[in-house]
Amino acid sequence: MSCYDQQKMLPVLKHQHNGFVQVYSQVLQQVAVRVDLAFKAFFRRLKEKAKTGEKAGFPRYKGQNRYDSITYPQFSNGCRAAEKLDVQDMQQNRRLSKSISDAAWSMFRHCLQYKAEEAGIGFKPVTPKYTSQTCSGCGIVEKKPLSQRWHECACGVSLDRDHNAAINILTLGLQRQVECMCPNDFIG
Repeated sequence: MSCYDQQKMLPVLKHQHNGFVQVYSQVLQQVAVRVDLAFKAFFRRLKEKAKTGEKAGFPRYKGQNRYDSITYPQFSNGCRAAEKLDVQDMQQNRRLSKSISDAAWSMFRHCLQYKAEEAGIGFKPVTPKYTSQTCSGCGIVEKKPLSQRWHECACGVSLDRDHNAAINILTLGLQRQVECMCPNDFIG
């Protein structure tokens, strides 16, 4: 069955399996593309086997828990966003300084920025102010102590505080990317 045939079957599968209903069609289509790429590589190795005599193996798939991202084909330029943390200032705190140094927060951000630029993807550092206290659903800021690890809002959003902050950071990064792509003289 070709990749195209698999993608044509997706609407039927969405009706048959309730778990697929909440997944965007582009994400499901990308799964078919990844399977197709695995089989193309497998058949390429089979052809090479005839020439070299080496073992071709089986189609290579990543494990069930290996994919930690999804792909939207229509959003090809992408964006990566991270908190613009003042790590040197944070290391002044004697309780946190060792764990911050061990975690190499600055190095992680620099590597992320380098890889994003190398791939031609936008990278936007975002000011972390109120990202974990602002509701990612409605935008209301609700002050809470750092010990409170769950974000609950009157609008119905209920998720881990770090997950809420990550959504806010990505949203701010995407807003900054749009601002960079749209100069002021083009904004109505």
